[in-house]
This record gives sequence, C-alpha cells and structure tokens, in this order.
Amino acid sequence: MSVKSKGANVPQGKGANSQKISGLGSSGWIFVSPILIMLFVFFLIPLIGVIYLSLTEWSLMGTPTYKGTSNYHEIFANPQFWSAVRVTGKLSLEMAIPGALIAFILAIMINEGKRTNYVSTVLLFPLVFPSIVAVFIWEAMFKGDGILNSMLGTQINWVTSSSWALPSLVMMMLWTNLGYYTIIALAGVRDLPAELFDAASIDGAGYFSKIRWITIPLMKPILLFLLMVGTSDALTLFIQPYLLTGGGPGDSTRTLSQLIYQTAFMYTDIGKASAIAVTLLVVALVVAGMQFRVFSKEREI
Repeated sequence: MSVKSKGANVPQGKGANSQKISGLGSSGWIFVSPILIMLFVFFLIPLIGVIYLSLTEWSLMGTPTYKGTSNYHEIFANPQFWSAVRVTGKLSLEMAIPGALIAFILAIMINEGKRTNYVSTVLLFPLVFPSIVAVFIWEAMFKGDGILNSMLGTQINWVTSSSWALPSLVMMMLWTNLGYYTIIALAGVRDLPAELFDAASIDGAGYFSKIRWITIPLMKPILLFLLMVGTSDALTLFIQPYLLTGGGPGDSTRTLSQLIYQTAFMYTDIGKASAIAVTLLVVALVVAGMQFRVFSKEREI
C-alpha cells in the first residue's frame, strides 16, 4: 500500500510542477507582450513598409506603383548620394575616434584629480541644451564677428566655406556629446581593479606604464562602445547640419539622413527616399556587426 501511494503521488507532483512552470511561462509572456507589441507596431511594420516603398514609385499622391529595384540603381548612379555617403563617413570617423580618445584622456585626468563631481557637472552641462538651442549658440559663435574669430584673431567663414563647414559641424557635435562620452569612460576607469595598479607600483611601474599596460587593455571594451555610439550618432545625424548649414555650402555637409528628408519631402520621391533609408539601415547593421564582432573577440581574449 505504501508503494502504491508513493507511486500515485509522483505523477501528481509532476503535474503540479508542470502547472507551475506553465503558469510562470504565461505570466512571463504577459509582462513581455507590451514590448513585443510596441516593437511590432513601431518597428517591424514601418520597416516592412519602407522596404516595400523602396520598390515603388510614389509622390505622396495616389497609389504606389511597383517598379522593382530601379530606385536602388538610380540612387547608386546619383552623385549626390555618394557625396552624402562620403560626408556621413567623414562624420563617423571625425566624431567617433576623437570623441572616444578625448573622453578617455579626460576620464583619466578627472579620476586622478580632485573635485570630480564639479568637473563632471561642467562636462555634462552641454547636454542640458536641446539640439536646436545648441545650434543657435554655435551659429552665433561661428559668425564673422563671433567669439571664435575674435578669440583667434581670424576671419574664417566657418559655416559658409566648403573647407570649414564640416570641421565646424564636427566641433559642435564633439562639444555636445563629449560630456556623455566622458562619463561613460570615467565609469569604466573607476571600475578598474585597484590591486593591479598596486602590484604594478610595487614592481616599479611608472604612471604612463600603468596606463599603457593596464588601463588601455582593460578599457578596450569601453572605448569600442564609445566608438559604436559615436558612429551611430553620425549615421543618424540630421538636426544639426540641417539647421546650421542646410547641407551646404554645396553638398559639403549633407548627410544621408538629410538627403532622405530632402528626397522625400522636397522632391516628393518617396520611393528613392525609402531606398536610401534601407541602404542606410544596411550600412548601420554592417558597421554594428563588425563592432559586435570586435566586442566578442575582446571577450574571448
């Protein structure tokens, strides 16, 4: 009787456990479902719509007409598209690499100095300004009789010269994002194990030797993350060049995001604008994949 009772209790226990597990699974889907619905409504459906529109001809009036991949052939043959690609690529390099390096140097200096909270607040101060306000501030500084020319004693046409417009835009973006980059780098520097530096000091390592052989190798994931964030900001940059330079002079500061806007709403060619947007998405995914691959290699090391 005792054996039978034990045998009878086993399936009941399994059934109760399976009910608990299934209950946890259903409750988990309930909690996750709002995010999944938002992703479906605000990401997946628009993505499918943009891909479809990139294969059509549509001017915001009437019904889109399917035309295959001809939009892609036309934008690849358009010199303005490749000019926007070059500008976006230059912005990615000139914003991401200097931003990460300067943030890394500032993070080391702040970590070694005093009044770190005060310095961090000063660095984060540009983030308080909305993008439009920041553009207006720098536009006043870039004028012929503005602060920059007065301080430097020059007469540089910062935003009206094709050779200075892009560096001026990069300068403004570095000022805007440097505080955010520095706080991330500072968090990484402060998270480094102190015992490694103590051991290096006992072995007679100097200040720069510690940075070369301890800080930089351990900070590589943070630096790569900053590069990824800076590249993402450059690939999607629109408001600042649109307000500061309007994409000019000529095409010297016209980014891919701005070209998408102009093609869609100035030339009312939604098909080509969608094709440029899909191309930009593919480029962003390729760059992100390469960076994630570097991240994985760093983890393996």
